[in-house]
Amino acid sequence: MLVNGTKSNLISIRDRGLFYGDGVFRTLISTKGQALHWSLHYQKLKHDCDALIIPCPRMDVLSAELNELLMKFPDAVIKLIVTRGIGQRGYIPPPQVQATHIWDVSPLPETPFDRSTNG
Repeated sequence: MLVNGTKSNLISIRDRGLFYGDGVFRTLISTKGQALHWSLHYQKLKHDCDALIIPCPRMDVLSAELNELLMKFPDAVIKLIVTRGIGQRGYIPPPQVQATHIWDVSPLPETPFDRSTNG
């Protein structure tokens, strides 16, 4: 797991993503070290962040972090979460926002062979 580009599994208890679900996420599949449809996922992430007025991390930053993960986990389910970051108590977002971004990696689920032909 990476938090703001650093190997970690800790976020602040005051993160608005935890308190209020104030953020967006994308779930990617990687096979053979390639994240499927990454550029489309980023476009959607950017669109959703813009709609919520959350600063979206730059594509080059996220791509570098994603490539680091793909080298270690070539076949995986990868989730990217972007939150509004740490804020004060209450629903009104802080005037200065420093977004938090989190990468989580899970193994691909084992799918029975017949699902590819029988649904």
